Amino acid sequence: ALLLGSVLYVTVLVSAFQKRSGQELSAALLGIFTLVAVVFQTLDAFWRGGFVQQLDARGFFELQIFGAVLLAFLLTLIARSFLRLSGWWWLIAGAVWMVGLGLLDSYVPTMPEILWTNERVMLPREGLTLAWAILGWLGFMGATIGHLLRARRNLRQPLHRNRLSFWLPILVLIVINDLFVLGGAGILGNPLRLAATVIMGYVLL
Repeated sequence: ALLLGSVLYVTVLVSAFQKRSGQELSAALLGIFTLVAVVFQTLDAFWRGGFVQQLDARGFFELQIFGAVLLAFLLTLIARSFLRLSGWWWLIAGAVWMVGLGLLDSYVPTMPEILWTNERVMLPREGLTLAWAILGWLGFMGATIGHLLRARRNLRQPLHRNRLSFWLPILVLIVINDLFVLGGAGILGNPLRLAATVIMGYVLL
């Protein structure tokens, strides 16, 4: 399964880096998305096979979540490029999220183990990084969905509306995959992310 998935990822990757007029940015972003996805899938397989002993279960879970958020960010950029939207806002948002993650990784170990409690509910310090990751994921996925919905609402040509319709299965597959990741069962979502990447290759290239 890993070999077949890798072959399909490489096929999309090769197609993405074959520049086509007017599609260079979308193709490059898809290539980066595909490369990141295949790296995380390979790490998943190696960790489960016992070849990455430096990571414990919690560290691997956090790495998977980081991968999901990074891919959500790249998906936002891909959708904006596909829709030919300009502006640097989401690049800045991605940079802010990365800086925030770095600060949390630096300062969380120095914080009290329990940041807040009302005797019924506790906010442990270990939950801050996860909360920041989920916030980033919600922001990037929400932006992607919002961009596509606005574009579909404003389009009048049926052909273009049909092309936008291909984004629905892409979003559904990626969201379900990421929910598996958040639930600690990322391996179940790997085929869904692969399918989403292949569909994106068809739509963009």
